[in-house]
Amino acid sequence: MKTGTSITPQLQTGCAQHYVAVPVDVFPVERDQLRLIILDLAEWLNQNGVHIAGPLFYRYYTFANTNDLQCAEVGYPVAAEVKGNNRIITGKIPKGMYATLTHCGQPGIVHTALETMQQWAKEQCIPWKHELQNGKQVWSGFFEFYLTDPVIVHDNRPCKTALALLIDEQLPDS
Repeated sequence: MKTGTSITPQLQTGCAQHYVAVPVDVFPVERDQLRLIILDLAEWLNQNGVHIAGPLFYRYYTFANTNDLQCAEVGYPVAAEVKGNNRIITGKIPKGMYATLTHCGQPGIVHTALETMQQWAKEQCIPWKHELQNGKQVWSGFFEFYLTDPVIVHDNRPCKTALALLIDEQLPDS
């Protein structure tokens, strides 16, 4: 499998999708800790009879350089709304237009792919959907979907991930 990031991002319409996740305040998470989070989440889903409806994902709310804390969730899409518990939260992947990009290689390292997407969006005059909270950009829809399950793959080089960033369809008047 070729490694790297696909050359050109694409626009795709995404439907709203329920999910369950575990919030993670310090990111990136150490690999063994992440493995435990994913296994615990999968066990909770199984115990509650909830079927996974898509690939594992990270949802980033804040994303900065590696020296800053990042707010994220680790989760799975599910077919219907469910109720979480103290550790497991529920949410919805927002409906809307997304810029997408596929990355082959080590998962969890999205900086290069994000830079590619940001440059492309700037050239296309495409704004990301986000809010400013306490001076920080908070993404309305920034997802990294694991097309290769990181729990069962021990060699990260063949991993395939897809970035999806919600664009702001409310373009400013020209």
